[in-house]
Amino acid sequence: MSVATITSKKLFIIDEKTSSLGLIVGFVAITMLFITFLATFSSMMLKELQYIHIDLMTKMIAVGITSVLVISSLLFAISHRQWLSGKKKESSFYLASSMALGIVFLFGQISYWQLLVKQGLSGLNNVLVGMVYLMAGAHAIHLIAGLVFLAWLWLQLNKGGELKEVRYRLIGWFWHYLSALWTVILLYLIITV
Repeated sequence: MSVATITSKKLFIIDEKTSSLGLIVGFVAITMLFITFLATFSSMMLKELQYIHIDLMTKMIAVGITSVLVISSLLFAISHRQWLSGKKKESSFYLASSMALGIVFLFGQISYWQLLVKQGLSGLNNVLVGMVYLMAGAHAIHLIAGLVFLAWLWLQLNKGGELKEVRYRLIGWFWHYLSALWTVILLYLIITV
């Protein structure tokens, strides 16, 4: 083995470990942000909860919209698996489907929040509802960043160049994390409200 090959492999290992560590640090920071949101929400809930009434049908719509994001995450996992087995065309299809469902989720969320405002749940007249909108908005910003990453990955996949597996995997981690995070937030909100 040449010195260049050994050096290249060492750099790849360092790059992968550094990238993984950076993403994990990012996950911790985002998780702490949302824990702060949920803790604040919980402390305000006792005095504000009596003014919030969400019917079962409205909660079921939220679950339906969230299931779109979960399916998007599953499609990403299929895309990654297809790519690892050398099926780039299939991988591209599943990745595009994952992105499309991510966009559907985002617009579904916007429509859902508009529905809640029409039902009288506005952040202007209830601080607790404002916290829910703040959490949803912060998640939406991260989701948009995730969609940008997915679009970049799709472009890399389709232009036929070299794509590092670590990038595919870490983008997947981020996408799955966003799906899991929103599912936890939604379950928390359904249980408490």
